[in-house]
Formats: sequence, C-alpha cells, structure tokens
Amino acid sequence: MQEYLQHQGLFDTWECFKSERIAADLSKCSRKRINAVPNEVESKNVESLEGKVSDDHARWEIMTAFDEKNTSTFFELWNLIFQTSSENRKLHFDLQLHFFCCDAKVGNSFSNFSEKQQRLATFLQTSGAAIAKEDASLCVYFALPHVDEPKLHPVFKHIYDETFVADVRNRLVAGLATRTITRKSGPKLLELIQQEHRLKKIFAKSVDEANESRENFMNISKRLFSVAVMLTNELETIVGSNRRVNETKTQLSQIRASMSPN
Repeated sequence: MQEYLQHQGLFDTWECFKSERIAADLSKCSRKRINAVPNEVESKNVESLEGKVSDDHARWEIMTAFDEKNTSTFFELWNLIFQTSSENRKLHFDLQLHFFCCDAKVGNSFSNFSEKQQRLATFLQTSGAAIAKEDASLCVYFALPHVDEPKLHPVFKHIYDETFVADVRNRLVAGLATRTITRKSGPKLLELIQQEHRLKKIFAKSVDEANESRENFMNISKRLFSVAVMLTNELETIVGSNRRVNETKTQLSQIRASMSPN
C-alpha cells in the first residue's frame, strides 16, 4: 500500500493512514490491558492504565521510525521511552537484530552494511552481553556481525522473514502501551517560550530575506533604467544622424538644380 500511494503522489494520504494504523494498534493494546483488570480493582487502576497511554505523539514517532527503518531516530526514542527497563530487554535485543537486517532508509545514519555490522557488534559486546546471560539461546547471534551474507545463512535467515518483523512490531506496540513517557525537556512554559523564540528568529530571517530581495529588485530596476537611458541616447543619435544625412541630401539636390543649364 505504501509503495502504491507514494507512486501515485498521495504522500499525505499515506501519512494519515500510517498514523491511524499506529493509533489503532496502541488503542487496542490499551483496551486489552484495561479489560484484563479484575472488577474489584478496576475503578482504582483504570485511571493509571489510561495515563500510561497519554503521550500518543511520542509513540507515533517511534512507530514511524520503526516502519521507516530509521535506526538512529528509533533508538533515540527507545532510550527516552524505555530507559533502563528490564522487562523489555529481549525485545531490545530483537529490535537490534531487526534494524541490522532491514534495508537502510535514505538519510539513515547506518546506511551501509559495514556500519551496521560495527553497530551490532558494539551492542552485543555491551548491553547484548548482559541480555544473553539471561537467555542462552541468544548467544548464537554473537556471530551475526561476522557473517558476510546472513540472509542466506540457515541459522539467521529467519530474522529476515516478515513473520519475525511482524512479531517484533506487535511486541513493540504492546510494550509502548505499558510505558509512561517522561521527556527530558523542561517545563511546558519554557518549551513554549523557546518555541516562540524560534518562531521570532524564523520571522526575522524572513524579513531580512524580503528586504534583501527588495534591495536586489531596486538594483536591477536602476540598472534597467540606465540601460533604457543609454538606448534612448543611442536612438536619438541615430535619428539625428539620419536627419543630418537628409538635410545634406536636400542641399546637394538644390546645388545640382541651381547648376543645371536652363
């Protein structure tokens, strides 16, 4: 669907569809968790559960980064949302595998295979090593960065399959529904003031550009006026020369007429 809509130039339609799909996934996971609360404690816990899905924009951002395979943006948001959460460590490991396998998006910081190999190797030597201590089945993936064509390798080819991608995505959506997102920014008032400052800078830059364009227009107008004056003078010179030529011709005619015998 993405390829069709973008091929038809319907970029806004695709963005709308994608955001609605993500919102629907998150809403579905949230309802499942709320409906699972026992009746006797439902009134106490529903409010807190609903509060955990308050920041839909951050969730939309990270799901967009996932779907567009934007590695750097995704893991910046992952660190913001999940921070040091231990309950999603296996998901974190599988996400690293997914982004290693997926085709790089234009503008992705890790666009070529060697860079992705180095990035995965670094993860496996640090956070990945700690996760593998809890699940020995993950140890096999420590060889992944050193395999030239992992997509064809019988041990690793399954992580290139759409089934693996769908499973990781579903677990990510479910994990997001349980998180309360705490941004590292300052108070909302400060954010608004900073935004106003940025808008003022943009406006000032626009005014400067408009003034510069006006000056350029005035300079071009002056040059055109000078050219017009020069052409007018040249034309007058040509016309004057023609007039003198005509006067000379008239005088010569008169002289010939006076000299001719009667």
